[in-house]
Amino acid sequence: MGTGQDEIRSSKQYTFLYRKLSQVAHRRGLVTYQDVARATRMPVGAPSGRQLWDVLGAISTAEHEQGRPMLSAVVVGAHGQPGAGFFRLAGQLGRLTDYSPRAEREFWKAEVEAVYRAWQGEPKKS
Repeated sequence: MGTGQDEIRSSKQYTFLYRKLSQVAHRRGLVTYQDVARATRMPVGAPSGRQLWDVLGAISTAEHEQGRPMLSAVVVGAHGQPGAGFFRLAGQLGRLTDYSPRAEREFWKAEVEAVYRAWQGEPKKS
């Protein structure tokens, strides 16, 4: 893990967002990028939204390193699915190799269900 990842993982935004996403997963729900941005007071959309994407990526990378599914799978855009960055990160983590729309959709659905299973019971502490 690089220095940038260390800084992100020790930030208030990371801790807050990790807690929020774990609560969403525990409820078997989804949350939009807009709602997450409002809750964290981080902008959404390029280029100012980079901080939000970095925190979401750090959360999913940390979960992956612990052998868990990508927690950011519960964050979706207005179209009801995650953005391209989610799938790009899944590829970087070796979890996705086929970037066809159908394969991405199937991967995401399976990942959301895996997140729900991982977060059954009480929300975990970060």
